[in-house]
Amino acid sequence: MQENLKPREQEIFDLLLEEISPKEIAYRLNVSYSTVDHYRTKIYRKLGVRNIHELLEKYSHNENNINTVETDNCETDTTKAKTPLSINRTKMAFIILFSVILFGIFIFLLWNFISKASVQVSSSGTNNNIENTDEFGFVIYDDYLSEGFSIQLFSEHSIINYYSTPAAQGVYAIHWSNISKHHGIKFWFPTRDLSYHVQNDYVLEFKAKTSTPVHFDIKFFNLEDGINWLIGTRFEHKLLPDGTWQTFRLPLKEMYLFSGLSETEILWHPIQGKQISWENIFALEFYATLGNGTVQEIYLDDIKVTK
Repeated sequence: MQENLKPREQEIFDLLLEEISPKEIAYRLNVSYSTVDHYRTKIYRKLGVRNIHELLEKYSHNENNINTVETDNCETDTTKAKTPLSINRTKMAFIILFSVILFGIFIFLLWNFISKASVQVSSSGTNNNIENTDEFGFVIYDDYLSEGFSIQLFSEHSIINYYSTPAAQGVYAIHWSNISKHHGIKFWFPTRDLSYHVQNDYVLEFKAKTSTPVHFDIKFFNLEDGINWLIGTRFEHKLLPDGTWQTFRLPLKEMYLFSGLSETEILWHPIQGKQISWENIFALEFYATLGNGTVQEIYLDDIKVTK
């Protein structure tokens, strides 16, 4: 004897014919196992079968013989068609797609970083402690010390003001006062190879003014085999003591070797036959050579290596 199946019974009946287990049916329809078991019992009773084997044997090839409810009543809620399994698969697809996009972005950023690092390594030369300088030279002081630069004052009595006004240009200048003989002011900076600059007629340019006679040496320091070789020029009778700013341009190519001083001890080295090297320049010094008991002072500004 056959009876009409209700929509939910028909839905479970169809799944049973597909040989889907009651647990899987419960998962797909988002209902409890006991609910599926209840409907399964009612289906067996209405269709006159005792178990799933009889159901399959009787209806698996003759599903159309079962009188179902009218078409108008067979339509079920479309939201029930979207089972938890299909929803989870959709979420998983989005997660995989999002992960692939993130991985692509990571690979692009990593490639960009490695490319930049490779360029820096290839342009750094064979000595990683030496900074390459470009064709524009570099600034030592202009209102402020350049990044990575520092100043050392070789005197307990000298006074230095890094922010003196008015400046030759910009806002600030350096005011070095109470200068006596053998006092010095030293600008330290990251080691640089100035060979290119010497060969291409670069100069040490700076602005200075004073109201008292000041004589001093200007020296670059080059470290080679544990010896600081001093390269520079003597700066005498060039700065007029009239209190006005004057600009000086000293060609690097015309500078000569003063002396060599051991890095670890006070030991001077002869310069006879020594070739000048500009490959490891790490400091610039203004060194006073005149002291007559009076208070001497000098203003410095816009110090740079340039064309």
